[in-house]
Amino acid sequence: MHGLRYILFFSPRLRTKKIESFCYTLPQKEKNLDVLKGKSFHSSKDMVKSVEEELNGFNSLVELKYDFKGMKFSYEL
Repeated sequence: MHGLRYILFFSPRLRTKKIESFCYTLPQKEKNLDVLKGKSFHSSKDMVKSVEEELNGFNSLVELKYDFKGMKFSYEL
């Protein structure tokens, strides 16, 4: 295509490993978020940074709501 050659590769084993990793990691992320919900933060920036670092790579799967007055957050998968 346009002078380039493309090679498609599909590995069922690799796909299975990725799905298993995802299914293991998502509940771990949720547990860690629950721990963070009980933590007191010094500033809103500290809270947002901690939550965002925990969600690294899973941001698109979690809807976050921040309460900056109460220094709390909630989430929904």
